[in-house]
Amino acid sequence: MKSRDTVRARLGWLHAWLGFLGGVVLFAIFLSGSLAVFDAEITRWMQPDAPVASSLDPSPEALRAVAAQLDREWKRYPSAFLTLPGRRAPGLHILHYDGHVFSGPVFDVRDGHSVPLRRTDGGRLFFDLHFTLRGGTVPGVVLVDLAALVMLVGVVSGMALHCRALWADMLTFRPGAARVRAWLDMHLLTGVLFLPFVAMITYTGIALDPEPVFPVAGRVEAETPAPRPAVTPEPLDVVLPRVVRDAASTFGPDGAGFVLFAPQIISVYRADGRQLAMTRDRLDFARDDGHRLAAAGGHDEARGVISGLHMAQWASWPVRWLYFLSGLAGTALIGTGLVIFLMKRRDRFHALRVYRVGEGMTLATVIGLPLACSGYLYANRLLPPRLANRAALETDLFLMLWLGWTIVACVGALRQVARPLWRAGLVGLGGALVTLPLLDVCTRPVAGAVPTGVVAGVDGCALVVGVAALLTARRIGRAV
Repeated sequence: MKSRDTVRARLGWLHAWLGFLGGVVLFAIFLSGSLAVFDAEITRWMQPDAPVASSLDPSPEALRAVAAQLDREWKRYPSAFLTLPGRRAPGLHILHYDGHVFSGPVFDVRDGHSVPLRRTDGGRLFFDLHFTLRGGTVPGVVLVDLAALVMLVGVVSGMALHCRALWADMLTFRPGAARVRAWLDMHLLTGVLFLPFVAMITYTGIALDPEPVFPVAGRVEAETPAPRPAVTPEPLDVVLPRVVRDAASTFGPDGAGFVLFAPQIISVYRADGRQLAMTRDRLDFARDDGHRLAAAGGHDEARGVISGLHMAQWASWPVRWLYFLSGLAGTALIGTGLVIFLMKRRDRFHALRVYRVGEGMTLATVIGLPLACSGYLYANRLLPPRLANRAALETDLFLMLWLGWTIVACVGALRQVARPLWRAGLVGLGGALVTLPLLDVCTRPVAGAVPTGVVAGVDGCALVVGVAALLTARRIGRAV
């Protein structure tokens, strides 16, 4: 019995300390990942200026116009590519990667004219924050993978600690209980009910891109096309409509996702949302005349399934909402764990500088990141639509707001006045989110064509979370 108690004590120490040290990063990863589930919908909410045709079949005229624009884009961005219309993101998009997000102009599928949408990173900001923490494709991915490993250890140790009381934890929530007990009930409830999702999303997140942490053999490079008899090259505006039409006949309606261009080859890839496994099936065409060369797949089936489970591009609306709510539950699991860690140690260590720094960073993340997200949506509606560099300015305001609250939180914690900041932050967050639907109604262009479901989803979620933040501030703000 004594040996078992010793093991539980060590597991508890590991769960608490490793969870706290990684929790600040994990909270940001889970919250941004939850929002990234609806990245395309958030982007549409943030681009309300002009309608985009809902057709998923671009006309030859539109493709010819886009081909001409591609020639101009390649002079500035040699790696620019084309995405074809999809149900979640209608329109023809010419995109390039700027080191953080994919961005570029949008064209109407009917005639190829440029659609005058306001420039914004939209939901792609949350996608980038989730996968790289704005740290770039190598340092950021390494940090995210390491944090996910910490999460896996936390999940396993938490299961070992509470396996004997899983049923009771699943049915117990006492918001009116004592301070620590109420937080602990919420922590256990979200941990037990959403354990399968949290474990799955964490494991697949690591397996999605493990090379920076677990080096493996290099990926197979694209094969060089076999030599063909010389033909008279045709212009891209003639070849591209032929290539897209051929790919659509193979992949089916809404089956072609995006088009990559190489000096000798045009590759059309299957849309990610067509099936669970993201196998990156593609059709290769000769760039000079559009002749089909070969069909190929980019990922093996196992890796494709792992990618599909994590990215959920295949998901129907009910499944997508399940992912979103489960992600928020995982965020709550991490946030309540951080708060419990601080509350249990406040009486003994509140005078230590390291404790106060930890409390400041927790406050900066648990309150500051949601505040920055709401400020990002406010900036989208309040900045002039035609402002130069407005996409970068929106992102800068998001980062500045987060940084500003971080400074306030850390200074307040070091001066031992962090408790009022919890309440003030929750009130500010709640007020901002509750009034966001009103701001949307007052600033959304009448001529815009944002789908009703997108408006209801963004505004409705903001209202619900805002009310929850205000109720939390009223109930337990002084008890943090």
